[in-house]
Amino acid sequence: KILGGRQPDELNRQQMRVLFALADRIPWQYRLVCWAHWLKVAEEDGQPLEGCEAAAPETCRRQIEKDVPRTRPGDLNEKQRAALGRVLLRFSVLRPKVGYCQGLNFIVAVQLLAGLTEKQTLGGLKSLTDNYCEGYYEESMRGLLRDIAVLDALLLLLLPKIHARFAEVDLPLLWIAAEPLLTLFSRELKNIESICRLWDFFLIEGPCAPFAVFL
Repeated sequence: KILGGRQPDELNRQQMRVLFALADRIPWQYRLVCWAHWLKVAEEDGQPLEGCEAAAPETCRRQIEKDVPRTRPGDLNEKQRAALGRVLLRFSVLRPKVGYCQGLNFIVAVQLLAGLTEKQTLGGLKSLTDNYCEGYYEESMRGLLRDIAVLDALLLLLLPKIHARFAEVDLPLLWIAAEPLLTLFSRELKNIESICRLWDFFLIEGPCAPFAVFL
């Protein structure tokens, strides 16, 4: 009834919120269309990315080779692992200020498991790192430190007792918030459907959504 003969990507944000709430989750056949639309990645031919390895920095290539086999080994098949490596290598060439940072591998894996092509996944990685993780993967990690400071202020405002307890036991918020933010919660949750449902929420609500999930 909500769709009314329309495609999911034709719904506005409020209508998607209703669909998300009533259906409890976005069905897989709609998710692929919606994610591609929200991440602004066009339909691609599905061909693998070529010429990635030769142009990638050596340090990035070595670390990617180590991380690919240990990224969701129970979920990714051999073809998807190869795609994971190619996307990460190409990203390291396109974004030399970032190169490769651990955490990106889990973000790529979720998109591949959701059914995006390699080229769409590369575009999605650029979109997610620009809009949700801006400045996280630079050497200074300025964006991550900025957002953890925001989380700290929100925690003090909304959950002051928990904030006080963290201070009492001398537990820096950085220690517990860094990995969920760097991976967009894609490492902590083991079930891929749970991660995808969380990302549905992120993509519908925008860059403020991870703060709400953390709190």
